[in-house]
Amino acid sequence: MAQLENEMLNELSVAQGFTNDLAANLTAKGVPSSNTEGLDTLVPKVLEIGKPPYEEWQEGFGYNWDSVVSNAPMASTLRVLHIYTKVEFLKMYSYFPTSIEIYTYNGSDYRQKTMDANKRLAFIEADYMTNTSDNLQYVCVVYGDFGWGEYYFNTYLPVVYSNSKNNPDDRYVNLINIGGGQTFAIYPYLRGVDCYRTSYIQIGNSLEHLTTQIYDTTIRLERIAGSDTQARILKDLIDNAPIGTTITLGGDFIQYVSLYISDEKLADWFYNDLCYNKFNKVSYYGGFSISNVVKRFKIRPDINFYDQYLWQLPNMVYIDGVITEDQTKIADTNAGFHNFMNSGWTMLQNFPMWKVIGSATTGCLLPMNTQANVNAYLLGSFDFYSTNLEPNKFCEFDENGIIEDPTKYFICNLPFEAISHVNIQVRFRDLTFKNNYTTTQRNAISTYLTNKNWSLQW
Repeated sequence: MAQLENEMLNELSVAQGFTNDLAANLTAKGVPSSNTEGLDTLVPKVLEIGKPPYEEWQEGFGYNWDSVVSNAPMASTLRVLHIYTKVEFLKMYSYFPTSIEIYTYNGSDYRQKTMDANKRLAFIEADYMTNTSDNLQYVCVVYGDFGWGEYYFNTYLPVVYSNSKNNPDDRYVNLINIGGGQTFAIYPYLRGVDCYRTSYIQIGNSLEHLTTQIYDTTIRLERIAGSDTQARILKDLIDNAPIGTTITLGGDFIQYVSLYISDEKLADWFYNDLCYNKFNKVSYYGGFSISNVVKRFKIRPDINFYDQYLWQLPNMVYIDGVITEDQTKIADTNAGFHNFMNSGWTMLQNFPMWKVIGSATTGCLLPMNTQANVNAYLLGSFDFYSTNLEPNKFCEFDENGIIEDPTKYFICNLPFEAISHVNIQVRFRDLTFKNNYTTTQRNAISTYLTNKNWSLQW
C-alpha cells in the first residue's frame, strides 16, 4: 500500500511540475495563466498564443525565399538574397564586382539589374513588392557569383532580411560576419538572417531571427546589443551547436556588449554562465556598459585581478563571490586600484569582498602605494551610489562592539592602508545610510576606519 501511495505522489508531483511549467510559459507568451488551474483549462490556452511579430511580418510577404533564390534565372550557383526597405537606389561597396549577377523579384517576375559607373543600383515601381502584414513596400534582390571571397556588402544598406542558407561560400556575405564590428552601424534595420555558415557572430539590436546550416568548429562572438530577443537568439544558437563546438569571446566582446535583459533567468545565463566561463582577462576595465543589468553578477574566484578591475561591471543587485587581487603586484604603482565607484550601480545591496588568504585578518585587497598625484588614491577608494545597501553586510555590533569578521563585514575586509590621505575614502552618496546605526555605533565605525587610514564620508 505504501509503495502505491508513493507512486501516486510521484505522478502527482510530475503532473504539478508540468502544470507549473505550462502556466509559466503561457504567461511569458502573453496569455495570463496560473499554476492553480487544471490542465483542462491550461492546454486550450495554447491556441491563444499569438505569432511572434517576425513570423507575421514574413508571412506578409507570402513567398518561399529559398524558392525565390533557386529559381532566379542566373548562371551563378552561389546566391545571396536581400530584402530592402523601399528605396530608389542602393550605393554598393566600392569594390563590388561588376561580374556579379543581380536580379530583382517583385512577386511574379525577375528583372535583371546592372550597376552604374558609381556602383549604384536603381529601382523602379515594377521592382517593388508589398507586405500585407505592414502594408509597406520592399525590394527583393538576388545576387549571384561563383565565389564570395570578400566582404562585398560591407557598406551602409537598408537591408531587413538576408538569405544565403544554400550558399556554402557565404562566410563573408551572410551579414552576421562583417569585418570590424560594423554590423550594428551599417545594417540598422536587419530583422532576419538565414545563413549557411557561422563562424564570427555579430547580433545587432534589430535582429529577431537567425538560423544557420553549418557551425564552424570554433564560433567567435564579436558583438551583441539589444534586449531579451537578441539574448535568446544567441542562447538558441549556442544551445543548438553540435557537441564539440568551441565558443569563444572576441577580444572586445564584453566591452561592446549592450544588453538590457528583463528575463532574470536569461540574464543569469548570459552574464554568469556564458561571460563568466569565457572571461579570460584580469580586469573589467573596458568591460560592460551600464546598460547591462543582472540581478547577481558572479566573480571568478580563480582570476588574480589587477588594475581598475571592478570599474565596469553590469548594474547588479548583488556582486557574488570573493575577489582576489594579484598579490605579486604589491609594490606596483597601481596596487589596490580596484576603481569601485560606478555611478550606474544604483541597485546594489551588498558590498564587494576580497578573499581572506590563510589566517589574514583582512581581505586580500592590496594597500595603495604613495602617489605623486593624490587624485589617484580615488582609484582605490569606494564610492557607493546605491540607496539599497544592506547595513548587516557593512558592519554589525554585539555587546563587545564591532564584530570582527573579514569574511562577512565590509569594514573588516578592508586592508590597513600605510598612507593617510583624505582621498582614501569610503563614501556613501545616500546620506541616510548612517541612520542604520546609533550615534555611538557611527563613532565606533568612524574610529575603526580611521585606524585603517580610511576616510569615511557619509
